[in-house]
Amino acid sequence: MNRTLVLALSAAAAAFITGCASVTGSPTQNMAVQARDQTGEEVKGANCDLYNNKGRWYVVTPGAVTVQKSNQDMQISCKKEGLETGQQVVASETLGSMYGNIILGGGIGALIDHNSGAAYEYPATVRILMKAPGKKDAANQAQASTAQVPAAPAPASQPIARTLGPLPLDSGKKPEMGDEWEYLAHDKIYGKRKKLVWRVRAIETEGILEELVVDGIPSQPWLYKNQPELIAAPIEMGFVFGPHWDTQSQIPEMTVKGVGECPQRLKCVVVARQAGIERITISAGTFDAIRINGTLILQSYTLGNRGEVTAWYSERDRRLLKQTVTMRSSHGSIDEVVELQAARTYQR
Repeated sequence: MNRTLVLALSAAAAAFITGCASVTGSPTQNMAVQARDQTGEEVKGANCDLYNNKGRWYVVTPGAVTVQKSNQDMQISCKKEGLETGQQVVASETLGSMYGNIILGGGIGALIDHNSGAAYEYPATVRILMKAPGKKDAANQAQASTAQVPAAPAPASQPIARTLGPLPLDSGKKPEMGDEWEYLAHDKIYGKRKKLVWRVRAIETEGILEELVVDGIPSQPWLYKNQPELIAAPIEMGFVFGPHWDTQSQIPEMTVKGVGECPQRLKCVVVARQAGIERITISAGTFDAIRINGTLILQSYTLGNRGEVTAWYSERDRRLLKQTVTMRSSHGSIDEVVELQAARTYQR
């Protein structure tokens, strides 16, 4: 072989290997921390401590700080005189470009980004709940203003779990304060499982205020107005369908809302339509369900992928029963199911 050609090929190979060592990005990122009390009012001047296996950082709310990325979750603790300590565990998510690094750089490139933390990222904004002792939250205020006959309050020392019992499903019962629905998110590719709980916090004239709790950690509350919506959630697919829908409203082009991977880093859109009524059997039982078929579109400066989305709502309760998302691409794949497991209500 020509010596010049050999040298040229060697140089090209070396450049390829070097260039593939790390393609993900910076090992650091900015995190904004906000705090609110149980009424939704902003808490200013709370001292927050953020830490993972890479280090420890401090910030005063509302504020932002540069942290070291890691494959470990970020622990956050906020304190302020007169308020209960607010604590939250923020999940570390794998960046889509990590898949490209595995393809381009092989094990070495992936290992470099894994060890430096560059292959991972935390949410850009985190909201911490800090309760004021003795102060009514939005849920209690709404219950007092909307109930025609005030119900006897549960003893303050009694945990909510002890006052909850099975909630009849597919009964046409309207949501009430404290009702909750438990779902399981199952990532079929990596085997990850997360428990999602939607809990009614308030009944308002504009809609129903529900809080999403993921693996016991409050994620975010959202006011649902019986229309199709997509809400950001810390699971592989990055979102969940709104927990209830009147099934009469037209399905618009939906963009994921809230705080999470989709709103912060990607534009996640679902174009969907009703596909009829069918009977489905899930962990929670057998239901007549309205099926929605859709296309998931993920867009960023460097990424453009499409996947398939399906959701089922109970025909009678108008409640989300199940959703699936599948997507295959060179940047990574998604194959995840969210399914209703059980429902609970206050015992009267």
